[in-house]
Amino acid sequence: MQEDTRLILEKLEELSRDVRGMKEDIREVKNDVAELKADVAVLKEEMKEVKERLDGVEEKTAGLSMVMENEMRRMINVVAEGHGILFQRLSGLHVQEKEREKTELRILKLEAEMRMVKSAVGIA
Repeated sequence: MQEDTRLILEKLEELSRDVRGMKEDIREVKNDVAELKADVAVLKEEMKEVKERLDGVEEKTAGLSMVMENEMRRMINVVAEGHGILFQRLSGLHVQEKEREKTELRILKLEAEMRMVKSAVGIA
């Protein structure tokens, strides 16, 4: 019986060592969990800041988009109208140039006829 008691005591001692080891492991796990919680809290705070900055960027982007949509369209329309007006003026100048050439040809013809009339009348 003493042998059994001694075996039981050895087993109890071994079990006690195992329990102490487990307690130490549990303490380490608790410390790791505490560190993880602290890290998660820091990450949450940083993510909050990132979200706030992203919201600001989205607002600025929306504002720029509106400016581009409204202002750029107006500017493009103004430039297009200017080109249209220039094209009309250029077309008008082309027509005026043709008219000037016709008038010049008519004057040259009239001058030639006038020389012939003066020559026939004997004035020149």
